[in-house]
Amino acid sequence: AGAPIDALDVADLESEAAHEYALLGAGENEQIAREGPTPAGELWVDGGRSRRLRERFVLHLRPGAAARCIARFEGPPQAWAKLAAAGEPVATLEVDLEPGWVERSFDIPARLAGARTLIEIQAVGGPLTTYHYWCMPASAPVTPG
Repeated sequence: AGAPIDALDVADLESEAAHEYALLGAGENEQIAREGPTPAGELWVDGGRSRRLRERFVLHLRPGAAARCIARFEGPPQAWAKLAAAGEPVATLEVDLEPGWVERSFDIPARLAGARTLIEIQAVGGPLTTYHYWCMPASAPVTPG
């Protein structure tokens, strides 16, 4: 599938800085490390931030080219994540269908994709723990991890 166009590793300070990740009230001791399976069944260790009600960051996408992105997060029963790109809603994702973290894909249309694409996420139904976001060209097969 090739390399991602861009990836934000939540709780990695260098990655957060490169993506203008807004802490939005994040506090001490909200960073966690967790081991869990990928959709392919491989074990993976990832760091994240817990108790997130909102997230805001920039993804560096190819201007004018649609992207398929993947979010790795977890949340309580009946939790959802509402996502917006460049100020426009792009997806509402179920979070709690499986124990532990889940990986959910969402598309960013070509007209919203740019070198600095603002991503905003609103948790619904309870706070989220967020780990990772990465994007591939929309035409590429989705390969999380």
